[in-house]
Amino acid sequence: MWRLVACIQLMRIITIFRPHVLHLNQTGYLRIATYATMLFRLPVASHLRLLCDARYLATFKQLPKNLKAFVCVSRFMKRKLQEQTDSKGVEIRVIYDPFKSPESKKSRILQKNPKNPEEIICAGRLAKEKGQEILIRAVKELEQTHWHIRCRILGAPGPGDESHAANLKQLVSALGLNELITFEGFIDDVLPLYRTATAVVCPSYAESLGRTALEAWVAGALPIGWQGSGGLAEIVSDSGGGILYEKQAGSDLAAALRHVIGLSHDERRRMIDEGRTWMEQHCDAEKCATAMSIIWSRCTE
Repeated sequence: MWRLVACIQLMRIITIFRPHVLHLNQTGYLRIATYATMLFRLPVASHLRLLCDARYLATFKQLPKNLKAFVCVSRFMKRKLQEQTDSKGVEIRVIYDPFKSPESKKSRILQKNPKNPEEIICAGRLAKEKGQEILIRAVKELEQTHWHIRCRILGAPGPGDESHAANLKQLVSALGLNELITFEGFIDDVLPLYRTATAVVCPSYAESLGRTALEAWVAGALPIGWQGSGGLAEIVSDSGGGILYEKQAGSDLAAALRHVIGLSHDERRRMIDEGRTWMEQHCDAEKCATAMSIIWSRCTE
């Protein structure tokens, strides 16, 4: 019923505003948009931001004829799209999401105080696919070899993830890490915390883009991620602005953390600056808007 209501509302909006192109910010609305635009013969462009949207496209026997373009937030998402559906005849472009720091300028890259513990931060929903268990086991390995560290896990479980979140906390207790690892819940503004971090770890199994890396660079921190994580691994590898570990295992992540901790201030600054340069080149709002305008123009040809 809600789909019918949404379709009627969208048709009403199209009737009032008479757009030349309908752009979907999320591909999950494609079926509703298809029905709503049929009578108007309105071309459609769609953003592919989420992994679930790529899987959703696999339910289409054939893509709508008025679907003219997909905008993917990474090359990884473009590959996922092409794996899930026959997109022949549909233009596919990769445009990284624009990102602008809420601060007026990027944070200064702080000099580490050797007397303080190395602070590791991980922000994200508490869910199995986010890989926090890998980080917990990496911290245990570092603790066993007497590294002076502190780990802060930011985030809350989503619907259905409550039991997994409880299991993570039980694992921390079982490994005797309650003094080294804290769970701090959802925090809206993570940048102040990132500023003092030695590393920002994203141990996810898959990320469509990897906003964590962008936030880390702005805050003056180094991102660490798994090399098989998709969009996150893509931007860290392309930029040279972070560290990727090979296997999704605590021992590999621990080795990556040791490497980051051992970097000199100049080495850290160089890598963070490379990440910031990549971000300025690919996530500039004006450049993204220009690229989107070109796509919309082609949709009407």
